[in-house]
Amino acid sequence: MANCVICGRAAGFLREVCDSCKEKWSPGSSGKPMSRRHVSSIALVHEAALEIYRNRAVLLLAVIVPILCSSAIRMACVAYVCSAENDASPATIYLFVLARLPFFVMFAAICHRVVLLGDKSLPRRWGLFWSARETRFLGWIFVLGAITLAVSIPISLLIPRLPYWALEWLLESSPFSLSFYTCVLASTYVDGRFGLVLPATAVGNPTNPLRSWRFTAGNGWSIFIALIVPILITDLVDYLLFDLLLDTDSMVVNFLGGILYYPLIAWGVVVITIAYRELALATDGESKPIPAVG
Repeated sequence: MANCVICGRAAGFLREVCDSCKEKWSPGSSGKPMSRRHVSSIALVHEAALEIYRNRAVLLLAVIVPILCSSAIRMACVAYVCSAENDASPATIYLFVLARLPFFVMFAAICHRVVLLGDKSLPRRWGLFWSARETRFLGWIFVLGAITLAVSIPISLLIPRLPYWALEWLLESSPFSLSFYTCVLASTYVDGRFGLVLPATAVGNPTNPLRSWRFTAGNGWSIFIALIVPILITDLVDYLLFDLLLDTDSMVVNFLGGILYYPLIAWGVVVITIAYRELALATDGESKPIPAVG
């Protein structure tokens, strides 16, 4: 039975590929991806900030528990690394990271649902809940992670092999730093193109990475720039808060400071929500959100 389900889903994905190819190369077609609405990066950033402000009371109440749980796990990881010093096990650190993932899923899914469906779509006012939607959401995060790795690994292997003069001209930094920042930029673009699977899953609509890629055609760079803005502001806040103002090893200060990142994380999440609303829900190619709870 499980094999039949997997085969059925694989067949559905292949049909999507075939339909996309037919539409792209059919007579009278220019051979370019489907033409859809254009959204500007400024509009995405601005509308995402407005949606967070409009829904601030509902979002704060709904996401505070996942945020506190995730932050507590983060601080437990920091405490473990500090106590173990050079003997910290990478496997244990990865376990801490995986333990935070379910709380991030709840956090992100709540942001998507509240913006697209309103607070009535949440099973309860406090954000600790799990359903089949959250399981699918987590699965898509792993899929996006695999796609990101497929893009990042070749970049990280290629850049250290560039001639020294090229590295010096591109960035006065080590090859590792250049590889890291290049991978971040490439990953952000890829996540922007494929990331519409997340809000679609959060509201219960059928989706797949190919559909997300088609809906974002012609808007990839706008979404990329809109996602970069919260990332840059997060780095600036990190520098000002922890390097200049709070240069301390206090666990309490670091715990509270870490919570301040979440409004910026929500900003990036809602950028994807707005892109989904404008590029998918505003066309005939995607059904309206399903307001069912759970």
